[in-house]
Amino acid sequence: MKRAALAAVLLLAASSAAAATTGRPYVIIKEMPRTGDADWQPVFVEGGSYGFTLRRVTDPDSGGSSAKVTVTLSIRQSPPPSSRWFPFPPATPGVDVTLDATTFVWEAGDRSDKYFTVSVAKDGVPEPHESFVVVADERDDAGQQVFVEPGGGFNGFNALIFDDDVPALSISAPATVSESAGTVSFVVTPNYAGTRPFSVQFNTSFGTALEGIDFAPVSGTLLWNANDVTARTFIVSIVPRTGMNQNRAFTAWLTTPANATVATTSAEVTITDDPSLAGVPSRRRAVRKN
Repeated sequence: MKRAALAAVLLLAASSAAAATTGRPYVIIKEMPRTGDADWQPVFVEGGSYGFTLRRVTDPDSGGSSAKVTVTLSIRQSPPPSSRWFPFPPATPGVDVTLDATTFVWEAGDRSDKYFTVSVAKDGVPEPHESFVVVADERDDAGQQVFVEPGGGFNGFNALIFDDDVPALSISAPATVSESAGTVSFVVTPNYAGTRPFSVQFNTSFGTALEGIDFAPVSGTLLWNANDVTARTFIVSIVPRTGMNQNRAFTAWLTTPANATVATTSAEVTITDDPSLAGVPSRRRAVRKN
C-alpha cells in the first residue's frame, strides 16, 4: 500500500436553493487523494501531522452570507471491521489520533480561512492498520444543524492510519562454547510480529578465531511471514584444533533487514580450549541452518 501526503479542503458553502428557503449554509467535503488499496479514504502515516483548511464559500445569490456559522469537529471511533468502508480495527481518538482545534466560528460577513491539524501518534508497535472518522457538526446562528451537502450526506470523512512500524530483530548466542561442542547456535528474535513479511541477512566474521580453522563460516537469509514472531536459528560448526591452548573468538552479524530493523547487530562467541582434545586431528563439521 502506498503512503500519501494528505491535503484536503472542507468548503463551507451556501446553497442558493437552501438559502432561498432557510438561509442556512451547508458543508461540502472536497474530493481527497486516494491511495492504492485504500481508494475510498485518505491515508495518514503514523507519526505524521496533516493540515486542513476550513473555508467559507458564499454563493452571490445566496442569502446565507450573513449567517453566523459554527463548525465543531471531532474524531470518533469507527465501527468494528465489518465492510469495505471499515475493513480495519478502530483507532482510539485522543490516543492514536488527535485534533489541535475543534471549534471554528465565522461571524456574519467573515470570510477568513480557518485551520486545523490532524496528528497521528507514532506508537512504535507493529499492528494492523486502523480506521477513524472525522465528523463536522455545523450549526448556524439559530443553533440548527445545517445541510452537509445537497441532498444530505455524511458530515465528515473516514480515514486510515497506515501502520509503518516494523519488528526489531536481535541476535543472541552463548558467550562461550567449547571447541569440542561441535556447533554453536545463534538465535534471531523479532520483538513483534510484523504486519508484512520481513527478513534479515546473517554472516560470520573472524576475530582471534579463524575461518575454516576454528569455525566454518556461514551466511544466509532468515525469513518471516506476516504475523510470525517465532525466533529463527542458524548454526555454526566449531572445528577442534590440535595443540591450540588458548581461547579464540568470532562474531555473527545481522545485516540488510527488509521490513524490519536490527536492534542488536552482532553476537560474539568465544571458543574455549579443550585440553582433552590434545592429539585429536582438526576436522570440519558440516554447517547447518534453519
